Amino acid sequence: MKRTRKRGRKGMSLSTAGLILAALAVVASAWWLLLHVLILAGVAVMVGGTFYVGRRYERRRAAPSHPAAPKPRAVPAPNPAADQIAHLEHLAARPIEAIIASYERVAGYHRSQP
Repeated sequence: MKRTRKRGRKGMSLSTAGLILAALAVVASAWWLLLHVLILAGVAVMVGGTFYVGRRYERRRAAPSHPAAPKPRAVPAPNPAADQIAHLEHLAARPIEAIIASYERVAGYHRSQP
């Protein structure tokens, strides 16, 4: 007995169903990817906007409402000529009066010699 196809069959072939299922999977995954990229972009825009607004707020808040005080200037280097006496006293390990007296004694010795 020969099998014949029944008329009015409501099914489809297996290959057609597979192709439709594959197309549906591709469309669904593309839709899922698009939604997640849009959500990520929305979050990035909100974070960037919050950062920008925060920077503007801090700049306005940091702006002085009164004139700024003059900036401190650098301390000038010490004048080495002004500290020569202290340096000489330190090297000789005696006060300047004693050093002057010894030079006067030496000068007096040389004046008395012909």
